[in-house]
Amino acid sequence: MDAPEPEPPMSTYELIIRGALARRLADRHGLDPVHAHLAAVCALRGTDSEYARLAGEELQQMQEEIRANRAQLARLFTQFGEQIACLAPQVSAAAARLSRSFERLAAHTASSPQSVPRRRRPAWQSPYGPAPTRRR
Repeated sequence: MDAPEPEPPMSTYELIIRGALARRLADRHGLDPVHAHLAAVCALRGTDSEYARLAGEELQQMQEEIRANRAQLARLFTQFGEQIACLAPQVSAAAARLSRSFERLAAHTASSPQSVPRRRRPAWQSPYGPAPTRRR
């Protein structure tokens, strides 16, 4: 008798979905973790089990929630893009002003070299001369 062919390993995506589905089955329907994971695997692989219908319904509900969240996220990104597009002229003008300011600063710095006075004393010596002596 031939042994059944082993199931291919689950992808990372399937493992994430399996974990989320098993968690929902445990939280919402009171399944213990082992039965919840078995039901999730059966639902993802399309095999029959004791909780296959329940897991399939829960998987369908998860997919609908994901679609709704994805649509809401797409709307938010669209709104964000529109708001950023409105700011583009202001940002461009501010960048141009900043660039001109840096150019003027660079020209001023290049045209007027800063003269550093040469020291005629050692670094440890005070520029004000020796300290006064105390008289008692």
